[in-house]
Formats: sequence, C-alpha cells, structure tokens
Amino acid sequence: MEDLFIDQDPSSLDEAGKKLWFDTADLAARFKSQLEQALPEGRTVAAKAIGKELGGWIGAGWCHADALRWIFRGEFALLLGVAAEAAAKAQLRPKTKRDKAKFDGLRSHEKLTGGDMDVMAHDSRHPREIAQDAAEKLLARYIPVVRDDVIHWTQPKWSEPCHGTNAQAWRAAYQSIGWRDGDHYRGAPGVDAAVFGLVHDQSLRVRAGGVGVVDGQWVDTPGLCEALGYYCTDDGARVETWTKEEERAREVLERLFQHFPLTQPDATRRILSVIVTALSLHSFAGPVPAFLVKAHNPGDGKTLLAQACAQLVDGSVSLVPWVRDEDKFLESLLAELDGQNRIIIVDNVKGTLGGAVIEALLTGTKIRGAQKFQNSRLYDCRRVFVFTGNDPVMTADMARRLVPIDVDRAGAPTPPDLPALLQDVSQRRGQLLGACRSVIESSAGEGPEIPGCRSYEAWSRMISGVLGADWRPIDAHALASESDPDVVLWRDLLEQIADDAEGRPLATTDILAITGRGAWRGVLRGQQGDEATAIGRILHTMRGRVIAGYRIEVVQGSVFIGGQWRAKDKYLVTKVAQSPDTSPDVPF
Repeated sequence: MEDLFIDQDPSSLDEAGKKLWFDTADLAARFKSQLEQALPEGRTVAAKAIGKELGGWIGAGWCHADALRWIFRGEFALLLGVAAEAAAKAQLRPKTKRDKAKFDGLRSHEKLTGGDMDVMAHDSRHPREIAQDAAEKLLARYIPVVRDDVIHWTQPKWSEPCHGTNAQAWRAAYQSIGWRDGDHYRGAPGVDAAVFGLVHDQSLRVRAGGVGVVDGQWVDTPGLCEALGYYCTDDGARVETWTKEEERAREVLERLFQHFPLTQPDATRRILSVIVTALSLHSFAGPVPAFLVKAHNPGDGKTLLAQACAQLVDGSVSLVPWVRDEDKFLESLLAELDGQNRIIIVDNVKGTLGGAVIEALLTGTKIRGAQKFQNSRLYDCRRVFVFTGNDPVMTADMARRLVPIDVDRAGAPTPPDLPALLQDVSQRRGQLLGACRSVIESSAGEGPEIPGCRSYEAWSRMISGVLGADWRPIDAHALASESDPDVVLWRDLLEQIADDAEGRPLATTDILAITGRGAWRGVLRGQQGDEATAIGRILHTMRGRVIAGYRIEVVQGSVFIGGQWRAKDKYLVTKVAQSPDTSPDVPF
C-alpha cells in the first residue's frame, strides 16, 4: 500500500499515469458543493483549506485513486465525513481554552456548528482585505460621521459615541454586517482595530447639535447639512414660521415664565439669554458664561425654570447632580459632554461654587478627561451650564463667570399651572422654537460689547445684538457681595443698624442691644475681648469705608459710666450708592 502514496508532484508521469493521481485540494474542490449542502445555512468552506487538511490526513499532497478506494472503500459518505471534519477544524476556532477542550470532543457534524459555543470563523484572506471590506459595509449601511474625533452612526439615527471597538454602538453595528463568503469579520486578529481606523479616517467631519444658528444660518432640518458641516440631531417638533412678528414672539416667550417669582427688573431678559445662547452656540467663537438660578428657599421653582429652558432648546433635560469632589463631578459631567444637549443643569449646589474644574469649563472651549474604561481625550465644553441653588456661596473668580437669575416666592404658594410647565413646553416646542427664531433673526447682527463681560466678549456682542446692550448680565461685584458669607453677615448687620438707628450714632452696647444674638455674630469669630470691645475695634478700623453698600463713620460721643460722663466713640451707619468697581471685601 505504500506505493499508493507519493510525497512529490507526479508531473513527471505521463498522461495515463496522472489520471490515477489526485491533488487533495482538487479533490476537495470536486466535492465542495456536496459538502456545502450538509453545512448550516450561511456557512461555506474553502476548498484550499479542506485540501490542506485532507493532505495532512493522508500524509501527502497527492494520493492514488486506489488509495482513495482502499481508504474510503468507494463510499462518498465517508469522504464527506472526513472532509467535513477537516473543514470544521479549519473554519472554527473556539474563544477560550475551556471551549477548545469542549470543541475537540465534539463529533464531526457538531463541529460544523460549534455546538452551543460562541465560535469565531476563520478567514483565509489577507486581514487588510477583510478590514477594507468590513469598513465599506459599515460606511454604506450606517453613514458614520466624526464629531470631536469620535465616531457616530447617523443611520437609522444619531447613535451613542463609538470611542473604540468596545463601544456598545460599534459592537452592535460590527456584528450586524454578518457573513461574507462564509467568513465572519470577527475572525482575523487585529481586524477590529483596522476596521475602526478605516471608518474613522473615511467618515465626514462635522459639528453636531440640535436646531439653532450655525455660522449665521438658522438650521432646523434634521440630518446632515454638508454646506455647513453640521449634523442636526433634533428630529422632534417642526419649527413653526413666524413672519415679522418679533415683538409678539418675544411676548410669547416671556409669558412662558410669567408664573416664576422673578425679582430682577431685567429677569426675563436673563432667561431669554439662556435660550438665545444655547441656540446660537455655533454662531460665535469663544467661551460661554454660566447661569445661576438662585433662591432663598426650597420649592421656589429654580430647578423647574432651568428645566423649562432645556426642554425648549434640546427637547430633553440633561441634569447633573452637584458633587463637591471635583474629580467625581468631572467624571459625571463627561458623559453629558458626549451627548447632544446644549444646556446642562447642575442642580442643587451646596457648599462653595467654584474650583479649578468648573472655572476651566467656563473659560475654555475644551477640557481633557476620561470616562471609565476609556482613554483620556479632549471634550468640547462649549455648552450652557445652568447652576441652581439656595443662596449658594461662590468664589470671587466664579462670580465673574456667572449670569444670576433670582427667584423668590417669599412663602407664596406655587401657582397651580406651574407643575405642568414642562409638558406644555414639550407640546408647544415647535411654536416656541419658531418664536425664538423670529427673535434671533430680527436682530441686526452683532451688537457692542457689554461692560463686565471680560473673557466673554464674543458672547456679549452676540447677546447684545439680540437682546440689547443696555443691561449688565454679569456683575461680579454684586454677585460676590450677595454670596460671600462674611459679606452677607455684615450686610445684614449694617442694614439692621441703619434701619433701627434712623440716622443716630450708636455705641457698641446699643448696637448689640438692637441686633440681638443673630447669625451676624459669626463676624466676631476669632476676635479678642468681649463682644462690645470686639465689634468696636472692627467698626473703628472700618471708618470711612463702604462695606456691602453701607458707610461707617465714627462720631465722638459720651456715655454715663460710674456716675460720670466719659468720652466714647459712637458709630453712624448710612446706606450709600455703590460703584460697580467697589471691592466687596470684608474688613478682616
């Protein structure tokens, strides 16, 4: 039987002799169609791979016809079984060692399907060819774009970000491209990364966001606007058209917030600036100030006010709970920066508002960070941040980055229509966006810079063009004075003295008697001597200065002590008009 097998090419034989010899690859090709009929649907085999396995089983790349008859006894079924087993071994590769052991113990027909294991198919093509083929399928089916160096699918809709090959949106799309010529794209090592790189390089670079102004043009059609390099992700309400009705449009927007107890004379303009800024982010360059909706008491509607603005602009609400730890706050914030919402609400600020992370968000356009299980990268932080809180304390640097919006219900009950505000905004969003468009397009373009908007000059020119320049959205001094704990305490103390004294100078003992034992006595912390001596010493050093809007003057007086009159300083507190540039510092 040994002479029935050879280890060399029988090309030297004559034609008659060659007929008795079979190339194992050719043999496999002859039976390929029959073999495929026995395979599961969608599974094919490569003749070359089967021939290689058969050649290894026989012991050479060629065999004699008598050898085949002797081996298989003329039974095609036996040949099919051997070839099927060889094909299964060549085509299927278990993922784990445990699965490999299980796989080796399967029968031939079970190996064709891999049993109940998740197996990976082998592809004999060059990995570069596989990767290019897979990339072409993904590009055609999902029409990806790249925003901020991150892939997003645009079909059938805007997807979650694909940061890498482990991203959920990427895996789902990658697995969906299916089989090709019997070979699954997951089969070749390194192909995943190659496909990702090809898709990333060949995708269109775009900016993305909802309805709004992009490069001076209003965009309200969902999908890609190639001329502007902008993808509109907003597929919600149709924006209604308003024709030369800017005043009526403004009234419609103002009535939306009429039930909120707004205390500032220009409060509605401040609210409109939140909405206009968010809708116009792509129309100007540079950083964007934040907004602070603050109240004295819980339940005044500050969070609802912020949510109504977000619902109008984005069609949804993006809310981040306040976390004092900067690292944890940044971690929770990055996921929102990956989203499309232009308004991000930071709710219920407690403690001191400020710090390196938050201040960096409001003075730059990019911030570096990393989400869990992801590499560090740059995030676009040009969003409209709206903070809410009850009498929040903030750093002086933070006060220069905020537009305050004051809400004070003063104990009055909540209007019955207010809780349904978000639903109303959602239902009327198309109309309200049309009103916003009318207000924005009715402006004459950029206006002059608004004083006090240092670092936000481009923003102030945009806002003044729409809402006018005769107001002061950022007043760092006033905001710092209102929020600094020491200034607040001194303001309350000096206000009480001025009101009760009615223009009369008072001795320190009289001041203590008038003011009682209120919270203001915290200003005396760390002072030496009794309270009367301590407050006298502090007031004396403050003479002639303006503190929290009040001027302190020292008046020479006398008091009756021990049966005689003695010289004693008295203090006169009067309210004065305060310059915007006056320092809000407390005296110590």
